[in-house]
Amino acid sequence: MEGALSPARRRLPQAPLAQVRGRPPVTAATTSAWRRELGVHRQVLFATVGWVVGYFLAKRTEYIHAKQDREMFEYIRHHPEDFKTAGKKRIGELLEDFIPNR
Repeated sequence: MEGALSPARRRLPQAPLAQVRGRPPVTAATTSAWRRELGVHRQVLFATVGWVVGYFLAKRTEYIHAKQDREMFEYIRHHPEDFKTAGKKRIGELLEDFIPNR
C-alpha cells in the first residue's frame, strides 16, 4: 500500500517530562528537546532555563560586588589618612587653553 505508514512512523512522540529509558524527567525533557521533537516547547524550556540561570548569576554578581564594596568602605573608614579629599578646583583650572589648528 502506498499510503500506509511503517510501524516505526506510527509511534507517538515521547512525553517530554516522562521517564525516558530510566533517566530523570529533566534529562528526558532535554533529550527530547535536542531531538527536535518539541518545537515551540523546546524554545520555552530553554528560555525558562536561561532566565533562571541568568537570574541567579545576576544575584550572585550583585552579592559579590556588595561584599567588595562593604570591605572597601570599611577599609576607607578605618584608614582616612590614606584617602584625603583634594581641594575643589574650578573648571578653568582643569581644562587646557584652546588653541585652534589652522
